[in-house]
Amino acid sequence: MEDGPHEDDAIPMPEQIPGELLEYLHESIGANFRGVAYYDRATVSTQLPSDGSGSFDEETLEEIADDLRLMDVGRTAQESLYSLGSLYCTIRAFDDALLLHFIQGDDRGTLVSLEPTTAPGLTDFIYDILHILHEYSDQEISRAPDWQAE
Repeated sequence: MEDGPHEDDAIPMPEQIPGELLEYLHESIGANFRGVAYYDRATVSTQLPSDGSGSFDEETLEEIADDLRLMDVGRTAQESLYSLGSLYCTIRAFDDALLLHFIQGDDRGTLVSLEPTTAPGLTDFIYDILHILHEYSDQEISRAPDWQAE
């Protein structure tokens, strides 16, 4: 006869996003904050803007963190191949968000989603390169980013 749940059967609780990180994001980027996911091997903890202005809902943010967790596996190979030192952050630029993925060892990391206008130097630089490639190379850039389509 079973004597109740065992400690091994307990569902792991997600790690909490450090309050210092949330405070920094709110102070440094304010309304441009779109969400954060903090994950380990088994869990994901998310935080979205309280005003609902985030790029994602919690479920989507968790799915993206799951995808990034899988990408972490290739980090060591990338560091060896590129011979540029440690890979600690990747940036993805989309029309509606910049996604910064901070890799923190095996199967751990933090995803921060920002409004693209948060980093105008970076987004303008990306747009300039896309424009040059579209106008002066054989590559066709069919979609200009919405944040700079003027």
